[in-house]
Amino acid sequence: MLNKNENMIEVKKTKRRLSLLVIISSAILFSLSSLVLAPIYIYTCSDVLFSVTAIPEILDIVIDIVDVFAYSICFAALIYSTSKFGSGGTVKLIMVFSAACFLRYTANLLITFLGYGSLSTGDAFSVILPFVLDTAIAVSVVLVASSAMKSFYKRTASQGVSSVINASDKKIINLGNPLHVSALYSGAILSFVRIATRIIYDIFIGLPSTLSDAVWMITYYISDLLILVIVYALSLYTFAKLELKKP
Repeated sequence: MLNKNENMIEVKKTKRRLSLLVIISSAILFSLSSLVLAPIYIYTCSDVLFSVTAIPEILDIVIDIVDVFAYSICFAALIYSTSKFGSGGTVKLIMVFSAACFLRYTANLLITFLGYGSLSTGDAFSVILPFVLDTAIAVSVVLVASSAMKSFYKRTASQGVSSVINASDKKIINLGNPLHVSALYSGAILSFVRIATRIIYDIFIGLPSTLSDAVWMITYYISDLLILVIVYALSLYTFAKLELKKP
């Protein structure tokens, strides 16, 4: 049995490790997306030689994939933190994630300015709105995770069975495991937001006028649906790795 001081030390180590995971993963992946891929995407869209090819569309999908990986790891850290310390103990981690998102969208704004040489008044919303949305999603993920954990403990207590949450659960889907439920939710909400955003965009742009445009539209929607699978799989992988390396 650990004494109180040893337990406090382990808690601090785990929280520090989760913060570093969010900082490092978001810094690397968001930087790759905003500082490397986004400028290349802008260049290919503005260059006559590349704009008529599939390269801009491919780069756009790659950027989405990189972003999904970043969100997956960060949300998995938030869920894991909630399972260990509750929603109150995960507030600082949400703040770290929100700060990373704000820096990411500010960098996007800078890249846009450097690429096009000017900014419109509406460009400020390209920072504020997605930042608020990402923060709201992160908060909802933590709240759902907290609710799932409470339901799990209540159910196991009434049944008189083990109340230990298995972060290394080998089952592909286990709705009795609150970590799995939370991971499914985080993937579903990201997929839903992406699809809803794309529908709004397509309504303003209009229906595809060519077969090629239709194929790309279908490809984008399929990729949006796959977000759920990717987030869920990466979350389970992250849970297992975090549990393996816990102090």
